[in-house]
Amino acid sequence: VSGANCGVMHYRALPAGHINHRPATSWGVIEADPPCPWPGLAAYGSDAAERYFGREEEVCRALNQWRSVPLLAVVGPSGVGKSSFVYAGLLPHRAARVPAARPGSRPLAALACVAPVSGDVVVIDQFEECFTLGAAPDEISTFAERLCGWTASGVAVVITLRDDYLARAHALPALREQLPAALFLLAPLDAAALTRVLTIPIQRVGWRFDDPAMVGRMVDEASRAAAALPLLCFAATNLWTLRDPVLRRIPASAERELGG
Repeated sequence: VSGANCGVMHYRALPAGHINHRPATSWGVIEADPPCPWPGLAAYGSDAAERYFGREEEVCRALNQWRSVPLLAVVGPSGVGKSSFVYAGLLPHRAARVPAARPGSRPLAALACVAPVSGDVVVIDQFEECFTLGAAPDEISTFAERLCGWTASGVAVVITLRDDYLARAHALPALREQLPAALFLLAPLDAAALTRVLTIPIQRVGWRFDDPAMVGRMVDEASRAAAALPLLCFAATNLWTLRDPVLRRIPASAERELGG
């Protein structure tokens, strides 16, 4: 079931043969399973702020920095979680509704539906698309000029950018002065933070991992990958499909069943 702005409820049909096992409480009431605590391979969205953990200190530092500058550039390697950091970490503290755009191959067209006024917040996600999808150099320069024009008029702008395109972004005349003060470098999550990513969301819904050692093994394996966050969330989401709804846990057998 999903809600819409008009108040109409939409229902999604379950596939044939699907049985949704739900445990009965001591009062005989059927408890619905909670939604999966992790987003899988997708980025965390603003609606997932209550399930976003592991970067609490960095969120505080970025918010403090963004209060002193109109432009914030969240920069880091691919797969580090830049979009999740912005949408689930920063934006819930700044505004209820935030226009967002990705440059694509036509950056100026991407801004056509964004008309911010002073006090608004705007997200430009994956700024590197300006350079990777074939946009014309003149259009990229104009795109950067427009963003800086917004910041000069009181609009707060946050961009996400892969670190291997930082030099090219800094070479744009409009960004050359603003970018050094705007930089917020996002490093890969360490083992302690990855453990929080796994354990706190499932604890919040009253569930648990049956074997604490399973968490350590998952974190250890994910830590070796460049894109540790999506890899870990993907593995946890797969384990969630094998959960035990009666004991409200992910059993150790789930890891073995998935080949862990």
